[in-house]
Amino acid sequence: MQTNSFMINKHIGQSIAIGFCELEIIKQQQYQISNWNSLGHGCYLISSGGYTYNSKDWKFNFKKNGFCFNQNQIIKISYDPLNSVIIFEKLNDSQCLIEMKIATKNLHACVYVSKPKDEIEILNF
Repeated sequence: MQTNSFMINKHIGQSIAIGFCELEIIKQQQYQISNWNSLGHGCYLISSGGYTYNSKDWKFNFKKNGFCFNQNQIIKISYDPLNSVIIFEKLNDSQCLIEMKIATKNLHACVYVSKPKDEIEILNF
């Protein structure tokens, strides 16, 4: 299982999203997602506004299925390739957990920020 944790140090933009991506698809798009509403963008994320993004499943793509998070909060993400699931957890304040079934392999941790001054710290637990 691949696990990463992130501290939201500064959140001034519209949205921050944390999760996993299919690196080859993201590279082909030159690291820019032009349409979050369509499938095939290569991302499996939860955003600070509580939206989930799933590149292959309409049920979880651009839907308010998640929990909200903001500055000074810690988000833990886990990818279990054996069971084809991603787990998103908010660790401080009120603990929340979301599971997202996925139909892909070989994912990499990623973070999306809407403003260059947003700050995300990678934590090692």
